[in-house]
Amino acid sequence: MTTDPYRFLPLDRETYLTTFRSHSEQVHSLLATHDLDRPVPTCGEWNLAALGKHLGTVYRWAALAIATADTPDRSAIVGPESAPTLSDWFRESAEIIDAALSTLDPEAPTWHPFAPPRRAGLWIRRLAHETAIHLVDTQLACEVAPSLTPEFSSDGIDEYLTVALPRVLSSGGTPPTTSLHIHCTNTAGEWLVAFSGDEMMLTREHAKGDAALRGDAEAILVDLWGRRGVCGEIDIAGDPAAAQQWLDLGGN
Repeated sequence: MTTDPYRFLPLDRETYLTTFRSHSEQVHSLLATHDLDRPVPTCGEWNLAALGKHLGTVYRWAALAIATADTPDRSAIVGPESAPTLSDWFRESAEIIDAALSTLDPEAPTWHPFAPPRRAGLWIRRLAHETAIHLVDTQLACEVAPSLTPEFSSDGIDEYLTVALPRVLSSGGTPPTTSLHIHCTNTAGEWLVAFSGDEMMLTREHAKGDAALRGDAEAILVDLWGRRGVCGEIDIAGDPAAAQQWLDLGGN
């Protein structure tokens, strides 16, 4: 890859932590006040209980990785069987990872399932954006309008391209044969991404690709994650089939 995504942190540490806290508390509030059997339309067969268990498990799993710098046993993390206790377990999970993120040394070794280098600072940004996407899922399930901000969403697009997408592809996704230009229209943020063989080439610039996605940063971010249209429509220029190759990659 042409950049080091683990050092590209345009938002400061406290902004990531503050946003994480706000978003995780919003998820907790919705879990605590809504029927946990509600389906989550953007997450396949999940209901709210499954989403809450997933995100709480990710928090505890990441906290173990930070604490031990080793591969945690995710299967050993078991959420509550009783739905009434799920929101409390989720809040406790958020508090555990918040404490870990607040005190970690960004340069310390860690384990994570993404591309090297394995430095602990990755978790600050990764979990802020993991929570943001699943907050949107939770809000949609509870019939609440999504509430991401443009600047944070633009950073989320960059994090998707540099951290999440390579993992999607390493898990069996097919690299697109086309180039894609992405242009946020309500905040700063432009990228050109393509593949040369197995290597992803990424630049942050205004440049022409086979296709282009233009629109609000929030809408582009959720569309790239496979949540098409839930934060508004985006414009697709150039070759629609080329754009679709990238949009079909999605993520969880």
